[in-house]
Amino acid sequence: MIAATLAYLYLTFFTSGIFSGLDDRIETTVTDKQRQEVLQGVLDTLSDQLQDIEKETLDTLGNLEDTHRNFDSRPEDFDQAAAAMADQHQKMTDAILQARQGMVSNLSAEEWKVIFAVETPRP
Repeated sequence: MIAATLAYLYLTFFTSGIFSGLDDRIETTVTDKQRQEVLQGVLDTLSDQLQDIEKETLDTLGNLEDTHRNFDSRPEDFDQAAAAMADQHQKMTDAILQARQGMVSNLSAEEWKVIFAVETPRP
C-alpha cells in the first residue's frame, strides 16, 4: 500500500500533477535566474529523495513478503516491517514539507499563485 502511495505521489507530482510543467512555469514567472536555479535545485532534491524512499519502501515490502511466507515468523517481525514503513512515510512527508518550505522561501505570494494555479484532477 505504501509503495502504491509513493508511486502515486511521485507520478502525481512529477508527471501529471502539480509539479508537471513546474520548470516551465517557474522559468516564465520567476525572472531572477538565481532564484530559478535555487527552485530547480529544490525540485531536483525532492525528486531524488522520493526516488530513494520508493526504493526503500520496495525493499521493505519485499522483506514483509518474505516474513509472510515464513511459517516461523513472529509478530515482532511484522512490527519491524510496519515500523520501517512508518519511517518511510515520515521521510516522504518531511521531504515534501522541506521542498515546500524551499519554494515558499524563494517565491513571492503572487509568484506562488501563478505557478501553482494549475488545476490538478483528483482521483
